Amino acid sequence: MSKKGSSRHLKRHASPAFWPIHRKEYTWTVKPSPGPHPARYSIPLGIVIRDLFRYALTMKEAKRILSQGLVKIDNIVRRDHRFPVGFMDVLSLVSLNKHYRVIPHQNRIISLIEIPENEASYKLCRIENKTLVNNGNIQLNLHDGRAIELRSENTSLSNLSRFDTVKISVPEGKLMDYVKLNSNPLVIVIGGKNIGLTGRLIELKTVRKRDLNIASIQKLDGTVFQTILKYVFPIGNEKPLLTLPTL
Repeated sequence: MSKKGSSRHLKRHASPAFWPIHRKEYTWTVKPSPGPHPARYSIPLGIVIRDLFRYALTMKEAKRILSQGLVKIDNIVRRDHRFPVGFMDVLSLVSLNKHYRVIPHQNRIISLIEIPENEASYKLCRIENKTLVNNGNIQLNLHDGRAIELRSENTSLSNLSRFDTVKISVPEGKLMDYVKLNSNPLVIVIGGKNIGLTGRLIELKTVRKRDLNIASIQKLDGTVFQTILKYVFPIGNEKPLLTLPTL
């Protein structure tokens, strides 16, 4: 039997196409560590520092920056250069007092846009599923690996369901607000050929499997496009709850 390759290493030609690295300059690149986001929709923190922000010329310099505690993800200091940075994460550069949010981009898959300091205290998370836990409480499992437990007596939030979005404080994870999918919200597409497009959800066509329900989204210019439900991420009702480059 042939041996399986090392799970701790990644060759550049096998890395996601949207990573801002040269494919043929070197053989190896940084492999994301297991974390809150899948490798196909995330970028290792070291590559963000070196290749996106260009604050370092080499990965050794990027590691040195991270080791000094100068970078926070969701207001938590991260020193691992392999930590995966993904959708809706808030990246803060402590010494520069700059804050960025990771959002989907139509061409680059992932984009970091600068946000005001008051927005760095919260993030939006989509509910991936909900489960019943001890004492009849409900646990919401979010897209970034977090879990929020709702008390059974809190009936006002018991109607939250899969694909709804919650606004939570970081790093505490306290529920601040929510956006229901069935309220025709503003949404952003997080996958497929329409990734990065925004608009208002106007219709959902039911098919056999809910993940594959057809969502019709109307952009600001009036044009309508379609995608599947698992690529839809609600971001607000009358106006978005976060800064976007365009809407």
